[in-house]
This record gives sequence, C-alpha cells and structure tokens, in this order.
Amino acid sequence: MKRWYVIMLILCSAALAPGARRGSVVTFTKTDLERLMSEVCGQSVSPGKAISIHRNRAGDRLFLVGENQREAVVGASAESQQCLTASSEVVDVWRNDDGQVAAMLIIKDGRRVLMIGEAELRGNRFDLERTGQYLVISHGTDSTVNSVAKAYRTGLTIDLDAQRIFGRRRGLLVVGNNPRTGMLETRAVEIESNRLVQTGGNPIPNMRAGVRVLDYSEQSDDLLLCGVDAAGQSVFAAYNVGSGNSSVVEPRRPGDDLGLFVNDGQVRARLAGDGASRAKGPLLGGIMP
Repeated sequence: MKRWYVIMLILCSAALAPGARRGSVVTFTKTDLERLMSEVCGQSVSPGKAISIHRNRAGDRLFLVGENQREAVVGASAESQQCLTASSEVVDVWRNDDGQVAAMLIIKDGRRVLMIGEAELRGNRFDLERTGQYLVISHGTDSTVNSVAKAYRTGLTIDLDAQRIFGRRRGLLVVGNNPRTGMLETRAVEIESNRLVQTGGNPIPNMRAGVRVLDYSEQSDDLLLCGVDAAGQSVFAAYNVGSGNSSVVEPRRPGDDLGLFVNDGQVRARLAGDGASRAKGPLLGGIMP
C-alpha cells in the first residue's frame, strides 16, 4: 500500500502578496520542452531522454539541456537562441547570467558527479543559484552549501534534504525536505565576508516533504511549488517567503506538471504557446507530494 503524505485541507484567508508578479508564471509539460528543443536545434528529441530547464535572473532567457543530446538557449529573438552540442556523459548544465558554464552534471563510473572546473563533487542532489556563485549538495538527511570558487570546502551545513538554492536579496534561500519533521522548509542564509551564516528558516505551512520546488521569483519573493491533489492531478501553489501566504496558481491546461517564472512574454509564448498561467486565489485545498 502506497504511503501518501496528505496536506490537511485549510482555508488561507490571505490574498496575493502586494506587488506579486504571479502573472509571469507559466506551466508546461515535458512535451513542450521537447517541442522547443526541436525548434531550436532542428531535430527531434530522442524519446525517453530527460530534459532539464533553467532560466536567468531576468526571466527572459531559458536553458534546456537534453540528457546525452544537446543544449538549447532560448531568448525572445531568433538572434538570442543557440543550439549547443552536449557530450554523451552530460546530464545537466548550469550557466550564470553571462551564459558561462558554472557547473555540469555528468555520469562517471555509473554515478552522477557534479563537475566545477576540475573539481568532482558527489551527493544525492545538486543545484546552483542563478549567479553561479553558490551551490547546494544534498546528502540525504542534511545538505552542504558551498562557494563555487571553493567548491570542495563546506561553507555551511543545513538540516534539510535540499531541493533548490536561490539568491534572495543579499543572501541565499535553500528549500528542501526536513526528514525530521516531514515538512517542506526554507532556510535563509546570509553571506558575511567569507562566511555563510544561517539566519532563519521556517516550515512552509501545509506543505509536506516531497512537494516539488519548481522556481523562485526574485522580483515577488514567491516560490512556485507543485504537488498532486487527491485525484492525482498536478496542483501549483505560489508561496510568498516574506509574508508566508500561499495561493493556488491555475495551470495553463490540464496535465501541466512543470512551471517557471518567465518575465518575458515572448519567451513565455515560445515555451508554452499561449502565455502565462493565471493566479487563481488563496490556497484552499491540500496537495500531496
């Protein structure tokens, strides 16, 4: 019997956070990624191969990486798009805002290894924030946050199975599963001279561990989360880190299970075909991971 972690039905009375730009949310599927990569690279994507997607801080450029295939760089104009060849061992690529490679995830000796220059890093899961200066490595029950410039040196250990790391204000935001509480939680990290210092962190109300962290908007301070409802349908929620308010985000179409904050309307249209998803209102129901 499957073990489901059900979020209890709640009624959130808080409205959308003031100034939130949730109109920039776009939801999509892997089929959309396959279509877009084929458009940019001029060839079909091999069936069954994973495709990862990243964006820049401005939300006007996308980076699609096809496992053992190619990398597509997508902007608003034809001049801003590129198709790059990826070597056979490459699984994922993180680029900074200048478009330079900050890290690559490869398969080596049957294991996934994060390559930063000549450094080889191992763990259960990896992520880099969008400037390409800091990374998080999950080791299961805890995670380490390191400077990319000193990738081998642990800057900070946090008590989460981290999913994602983002730049937030003048510091960092780590989001992941807390195996001790069974909740999805945040950790705030400040950058002090050459030190990383954890300054706070909270459970995300009614979000159990395993709910996926899709993206974070630096402009509105919203996390984009995705789980499933009791019927097995994907449900998207925007959680404002500063206010603690959560709201449902209506998907562009039934069946969408991926999403990003994309500020450029033309890039949104290229990714999903018809622009942004809509903010639906306060979060009224439960989500399962």
